[in-house]
Order: sequence, then structure tokens, then C-alpha cells
Amino acid sequence: MNAFEIAAEAIKKFEGFVPNPYMDSGGRYTIGYGTTTYPTGHKVTKNDKNITEATATYYLCVHLTGLERELGKMTNWDMLNKNQMAALLSLAYNVGCFSLLNGSIAVYLARKEFDKVPNIILKYNKVRVNGKLQVSKGLVNRRKAEVKLYNTPVESV
Repeated sequence: MNAFEIAAEAIKKFEGFVPNPYMDSGGRYTIGYGTTTYPTGHKVTKNDKNITEATATYYLCVHLTGLERELGKMTNWDMLNKNQMAALLSLAYNVGCFSLLNGSIAVYLARKEFDKVPNIILKYNKVRVNGKLQVSKGLVNRRKAEVKLYNTPVESV
């Protein structure tokens, strides 16, 4: 499997499939595998129609393709192995590209300090509840799984 496929599989596991719109822990309407904005650019609303798992997979893949394109612009992205790429794609799917492209992860990649990235991944563990950031057990678990994936060596064939 390539990085895209590994990331898509991980995201499906983390997000779970929900066919109907629901309010996520961050207060956004979500559908499918964590989709908050459709490929058309429209936000998910509570009145949207249910979707199939195939449609949810399509939405995930469209979003992931854009993330892969954006993260691929980071200095030394191509020096990462497919598991490291997949872990960062999963993180970006959950939190967006902006922080990754403009924060410590981009700095560490540019410096080739790849071993420092996992500690930064673990910091993305909070959700905003009533205007205040709070640690989310679900995000703590997701970040640990992403770090495990990031640290998993690629087997030689």
C-alpha cells in the first residue's frame, strides 16, 4: 500500500462511518468519514441527506488528495517514508493543513529533524468546548496511533 491508501485506511478506522449528519465533538456538522465540507465547498448541515459508504469514501479520497498535494509542498516531504507520510496525512485530515504547513512540523521537516515530529503530533489532542480548549481522550488515542504509524518502519521486500 502507498501512503494515500494507508492514510485512508487509518482515517476510516479513526472516524468511523456515519451515514447521516451529526454534530462532532468540535461542534461541526459531519457526515461519512469525518467530512465537514463537501467536495463542492459547501459545509455539511443537519438537514443534509444520508450518504452511502461509497459516497463517504469518495469524499474522503477527494479531501485526502488535496491534503497530499498541499503537504507534498513541505521541504523534505519526499524524504519521509510512506508510514510517516500517512500519519501526517491523517493528522492533516483531522486538524487541517495550515498548522502543519506553518508550524513546528514543517520546521522539523525542513531541518531533517524527523525524530522530533512525533512529539508535535501528540500536542494536537484538544477540542474547543464552550470556547475553551480541553483535552479529548479520543484525540489522545488517535494521536498515539498516528505516532505509532509514523514510527513504524517500512518493511523491505
